[in-house]
Amino acid sequence: MPVEGDLITLAFECKGEEQFFYDWLNEGAMHNGEIHFIYNEVEIADIFRFWDCFCVKIEEYMSVGNSPMMMVLYLSPGIIKRNNLEVREKVWKVSENLTHINTNTIERDKSLMHNNTTNSVSNQRQEQELEEQELKTLSKEAWKRAEKIYLLLPPSNSGKTICSDGIVTVSGYSKERVSKKFRKQVPNFVDVPVLSVIEEALRLNHKLYENSSLDNGLPGSSSASHAEKQMLVIQNTDIAIGVSRKMCDCCKKFVQKLASQKNITIYITTPPGLTEIYTPSKNDEDESVIDND
Repeated sequence: MPVEGDLITLAFECKGEEQFFYDWLNEGAMHNGEIHFIYNEVEIADIFRFWDCFCVKIEEYMSVGNSPMMMVLYLSPGIIKRNNLEVREKVWKVSENLTHINTNTIERDKSLMHNNTTNSVSNQRQEQELEEQELKTLSKEAWKRAEKIYLLLPPSNSGKTICSDGIVTVSGYSKERVSKKFRKQVPNFVDVPVLSVIEEALRLNHKLYENSSLDNGLPGSSSASHAEKQMLVIQNTDIAIGVSRKMCDCCKKFVQKLASQKNITIYITTPPGLTEIYTPSKNDEDESVIDND
């Protein structure tokens, strides 16, 4: 089966034990092993064996009525590019029987070098454009998921903001800010301590906006509890996320400083589907590029 560069797609019902797959995606690690598909909770219906695989994407489909929540994994056993644009290549076994190189071909190869270099630069540019387009698409898909997950919140939580990528964060810092029902419906929801965001802001030399009526005695804690800040702190390698509300100025400056310090480009899609692009070459006062394709 041709697998190099192709994706393997696996879909299954969520049982609340899927954290391994989120860790696999977030860590960018290469794994090998087996996934056992169980029927009627006891019978092994199938076994999927994999080797040298990366998890490059996860999709979640919320539970509706009696239908269970579904997860779709995208695994790549070949050459892949993750969100940080770092190329990871599968290690293939190379034969030691090398073909002898005819010296008569050397001059011809030299004459082709210039053309090959030009083509290589052109190909790299095309690859970069494809990667950028893929990241925009991933960000827009994350925004659509955030919008759908927001609908699961009760009216009493309508002021909350949802941020999504492989996991889900919700604005606020109280453990009781979402219900047990919501946590069950969204098993990849993660609580991020507000102190973790404050520490990251200090490391970035970013001044969190303060609001004495909302900070609960800890200056800047309300701003630190914003869903997108939580996401970028706990998923510090992710650069394509979606948010259910437009970002405040404090969050925009936080994202820009993070992009500059980590030397990455961050894609964030907010309503009504506009993707803001934060590049490391910009400073805090520059406007992010907005892509509305």
